[in-house]
Amino acid sequence: MQQSSDRFLFSPQSVSEGLLRSLTLLVSQLCFATAAFPAFLPCNNQGKLTIDCSAHGLSKVPQFLTPTHEVTTLLLNANHITQIYNKSFSSFPSLRHLDLDWNCLQSQKIDHTDCLMHIEHGAFLQLTQLEELHLRGNGLKIISPLLSSLQSLNLVYNQLQFWKPPKMFHLGNLKTLYMDGNCYYKNKCHTGVHIHKDFFAGMNELRNLSLGYNNLTEVPRNLPPSLELLFLHYNQIQSMHPGDFSGLGNLTTLDLQTSAECIPCLPGSVNLDSDLFANLSALIWLYLNDNSLFSLNKSLFVPLVNLEVLELSNNFLARETDNDSGLLLGEPTFHSCVKLKNLNLSFTYRKNTTFHKLYLSDDFIHMKALEKLTITGCFFQSVDEASIRPLAKLLRLNRIELRLNFINKLNLQLFANKTSLKYIGLSENEITCQNCREFPGVTSSHRKLLSFGPAGMNTTGIQSDYPQEQQTFISMLHRCSPYKMLNLRKNNLVFIQPELFQGFEDIECLILCHNSISQAFDRNQFTNLKDLKFLDVSYNRINLYFEGAFF
Repeated sequence: MQQSSDRFLFSPQSVSEGLLRSLTLLVSQLCFATAAFPAFLPCNNQGKLTIDCSAHGLSKVPQFLTPTHEVTTLLLNANHITQIYNKSFSSFPSLRHLDLDWNCLQSQKIDHTDCLMHIEHGAFLQLTQLEELHLRGNGLKIISPLLSSLQSLNLVYNQLQFWKPPKMFHLGNLKTLYMDGNCYYKNKCHTGVHIHKDFFAGMNELRNLSLGYNNLTEVPRNLPPSLELLFLHYNQIQSMHPGDFSGLGNLTTLDLQTSAECIPCLPGSVNLDSDLFANLSALIWLYLNDNSLFSLNKSLFVPLVNLEVLELSNNFLARETDNDSGLLLGEPTFHSCVKLKNLNLSFTYRKNTTFHKLYLSDDFIHMKALEKLTITGCFFQSVDEASIRPLAKLLRLNRIELRLNFINKLNLQLFANKTSLKYIGLSENEITCQNCREFPGVTSSHRKLLSFGPAGMNTTGIQSDYPQEQQTFISMLHRCSPYKMLNLRKNNLVFIQPELFQGFEDIECLILCHNSISQAFDRNQFTNLKDLKFLDVSYNRINLYFEGAFF
């Protein structure tokens, strides 16, 4: 009888109460688990306003259970989305920033055919608040209709070859348009991009326009007068005419680098008309590098009354002097560059030619505001007082760069006591200590050690392909930037003596790394450098194996 009563130890009421408690606990755990999950699975989110689906392997625009009517930013870049439908963004009425970059690269294949993104006609028309749209790298061949709210549009690296007038767009508020790389060697189209003369009609607020790498053969017509930055780099525009930039009175930056390159090049192959830049009085930055220019019209820069930065590197502007096979740099058009602050004449050389000496023409005298002069890779062997005489009258010049020129005859005292100079760059040349004594001032007990160098030292030095060394050097340059610097990196200095730095008593940062310095250092080598704060003598063969090193 006792055994029978034990079978009914739990009454039906107690069982019901137990089940209720278990169910309540399960529901509370589920609620907690739901709260811990991201609101927009499978994507990440940053609050209620931003959904980040970047690089999630998605093949279509995701739809979410959580309401998205407040979302302002949707990141869908680096996925595999090839179809955008009219209703794809119907649940995002507040969207302001949409990123669809890199969903369909040309290198990708689908069923053995090139990957092309297809966007239905009305896919973006419902996004009435959209301000920024990124569509880079999607193989697009047409531009879908857009609304007037758009302020920034990026269509870089697509296959847009024929740019017709935008019949159904209203881009009156567009400020930035990037359309680079629609036709070039990495995105072949076997022809140039054609831009209709009315393509930019109605873009009255456009400020920044970039059209590089498109194989353009002419400057686009009817550019908006509101433009401030215009980039036409790396095209095939071999002829530019007066009026090409007319009406662009607000333009401050014009990038024409490698826009008129010719292969092969002959004098006169590329010519810039004297009136090409007429009415560009607001221009501050002008890039003409790598354009196969043999000469410049003397009136070319006259209209550019506010020009501050001029890039002329990688052209054929080198002239040879009649008497001693020297390199003569300078153009009569420099006379009008009275506000110019930064001039780059690097790699203005002749093939298979190393000039005996550098000469700067008197045209430099007129650039009274010049602060930085760069002459890298022009290949001349010597610099003397006559070479840089015009620079003596440029009282604002604070930075001169003569790197990589094979200079082997140079008296450093040319730059001594030039109080305005803050940086003297002479790296990667063949400079030695010309005014030093024949034998270094070290005791006889050190000479034996000098001939061998420290044990295990790599006498060739460490090259620039060592990332750690390169990073250390860049860090040194950054730390030295506020100070007066003399850079003699990678030259042929073997012995350092005090007379090498005569006149440089105010130098604060001295770079001597990657030379062939093989001596015992004591304090005498730098005794005159009273203001020295940073000294780099790394990657040499300096003997520190004696008691008086650096003391």
